[in-house]
Amino acid sequence: MRRLAITLSATQTKPQVRWLLVLALVLASALLLVIGAELAVEFRRGHALRATVDRSYETRTQIQKVFSLLQDAETGQRGYVITGDRVFLEPYDKAIADLDSQLAKLDALLGDDEAQAADLGALERLIIARKRALLLGMKASEMDSLRSPELQAASRDGKAIMDELRTVVARMISREAARLDASSRESAARSAQAERLVIGLFATLLVVVITTIFVTWRYIRTRQELLGRIGATAARQQAIFDSAIDAILTLNPSGSIETINAAGEAMFGYSAKELDRRDISMLIDLATDGDGAFLTRLGASQGALEDGLIRELTGRRRDGESFPVDVALGAMELPTGVHVVAVVRDISERRRMEQMKDEFVSTVSHELRTPLTSIAGSLGLLAGGAAGVLPDKAARLIGIAQANSQRLVRLINDILDIEKMQSGKLQLDLRPLDLRDIAQRSIDGMRGFADNLGVSIALDPGAPAQVRGDSDRLIQVVTNMLSNACKFSPTGGEVAVSVNPETRVARLSVTDHGPGIPDGFRARIFSKFAQADGSDSRAKGGTGLGLAIAREIAE
Repeated sequence: MRRLAITLSATQTKPQVRWLLVLALVLASALLLVIGAELAVEFRRGHALRATVDRSYETRTQIQKVFSLLQDAETGQRGYVITGDRVFLEPYDKAIADLDSQLAKLDALLGDDEAQAADLGALERLIIARKRALLLGMKASEMDSLRSPELQAASRDGKAIMDELRTVVARMISREAARLDASSRESAARSAQAERLVIGLFATLLVVVITTIFVTWRYIRTRQELLGRIGATAARQQAIFDSAIDAILTLNPSGSIETINAAGEAMFGYSAKELDRRDISMLIDLATDGDGAFLTRLGASQGALEDGLIRELTGRRRDGESFPVDVALGAMELPTGVHVVAVVRDISERRRMEQMKDEFVSTVSHELRTPLTSIAGSLGLLAGGAAGVLPDKAARLIGIAQANSQRLVRLINDILDIEKMQSGKLQLDLRPLDLRDIAQRSIDGMRGFADNLGVSIALDPGAPAQVRGDSDRLIQVVTNMLSNACKFSPTGGEVAVSVNPETRVARLSVTDHGPGIPDGFRARIFSKFAQADGSDSRAKGGTGLGLAIAREIAE
């Protein structure tokens, strides 16, 4: 059986930490996606740059190839013109045959570049002009006259065309090289930018990962510390639970026992295992009214649990013995619902003491008060001369005995009055009366006591104060107040009594000029048997019940 049920919401993952971890995971995933996308773009850019380099190299090669074919054709033509041997026309014929296809290929490589396209057009026009010059040269050579004007003109035209061709080819190659260089620089700049971006993203990712690791570490460490403190608190609570001298039970909403401490096991004679999930009526019937659920019946029959309940009930031990118990009930909110905590105290000893007190009060009432009253009356008769005139010494002793017997009678009456008040047996005969008359009658009764102390009592003049009360008990209240005031007044002092009618009430005040009430004693002045500890107070005597009785009667 569980010995102690504790709900520890602090051990659960905090929503803030949970959301922080989720946010960190989402951010890290987003950073990885951005880094991956940037790297993919960079890879594509690298492939595009390599393709551009390859195409540029191929373009320049093709330009060189076209120019080389033109040079081959010119060399063949010159050899044929100089020697007349048609063997030299073979490279010429081959160059002329390949030239158109190579120009078409070059045109495809140049694409949409307008400047290169313009140079290619110029190159084609020069090639056509060169072909014409070559044909003229070959015709002049067939005339077998190296100095013919036609041959010399063709030679001059061919040389000029070839020079211009070299210029156009060099310009095309230079432009292609410049374009490749610009592409390379642009690609390098983009690569550097991408590198910085990737480095920044990786740094951010690293910060996120480190922060997440730190937060997780702090959370785990804090959670472990919290669990340690909770464990220590649970251990202390368990120790308190088991070491309590009262039985402590926890009940679920249906009224079944969930836990019980060691004191409860000893009190009822059952082990915790035997009481697991057994109804509380096995030990104490806490809720007997109605047929509804336990908490409903408990609330209907015994009031709301929120403010706590204390009831005197009867408990049952394992051997069938019944015994009186005090049961304190309180509500305990748990995630599983409202549970009830019951603290049970065995009051058998208290009941025994109360019975002894009742027997003592009965003994005092019947065995002491009656003979003391008789003794006090007899002593009063002797002091009054009923048996003749007594010698001075005997009269003095009789007077002392009478005063002490009357003091004992007053003490017994005070004890009996307190007992009646506590048991609710004090009866009050409430009738309309004048509170000023009550004050006067009380003063008249205390004249002798005040004179012996050398104190005077004066009633302030005023209007009558009609109230409803028990005249004998009100006189007892005022007498107790006057007695207390006279005892603490200095010799020759005066005790002032005033009665003031007010709206719907009347106020009776007794004022003396004694040492006053010590600050530390004011909270206990109306408590039973309460007396100040000063030597002056002890010298005045008294039981400490007068003001307590006065307050109980007034209330």
